[in-house]
Amino acid sequence: MNLLEKIQAYFKEEGLNLEVSETNLAEAVLEDGTKIYSKVEEWAAGVDIFILNEENEEIPLPIGEYKLEDGTMVVVEEVGIVASVGAAEEEVEASEEPSTKDVLDLIHSQIGELKENFSKQIEEVKKDNTRLSKTVEDKDSQIEELKAEFKHEGLPRGEAKKEQKEQIDLSKLTPKERILAIQENLNK
Repeated sequence: MNLLEKIQAYFKEEGLNLEVSETNLAEAVLEDGTKIYSKVEEWAAGVDIFILNEENEEIPLPIGEYKLEDGTMVVVEEVGIVASVGAAEEEVEASEEPSTKDVLDLIHSQIGELKENFSKQIEEVKKDNTRLSKTVEDKDSQIEELKAEFKHEGLPRGEAKKEQKEQIDLSKLTPKERILAIQENLNK
């Protein structure tokens, strides 16, 4: 008779019905070697998840994403409760180099995009140039009209001719002399 049978016999003699049932815990091992448990037999969203300390006390698993040894990901969004269980996303190895064809395709597509953008910008510049040329022509014609009007009418009445300022060739002066000449002209 094993210990469990002896205990059950003792309780039976005392008139107590003792049923011992084994609890199957779902168990898994994290990548770092930590064992995790659940009171259900299968991992699923919404089940409790915990670790056991040395005294076999349940400690709820903190919030986070945990990768099991078999590559399965367990996500905990609320302390001690599984939010989701699924396959880990495959990590792309950094050592993988794209093929020459892939690189050329990428370059060709980027060159095509650049050509298209450049063409659009050239069209915009041409439109702006046309618009500015029209504006300059309009201003030139306005200036010619004003010159013609001024020749016919002369100076407006009541205005005396302003003194003609003496023209100074600044290229023949030193920088200091230029500054003095400009100041002098401004003060007139």
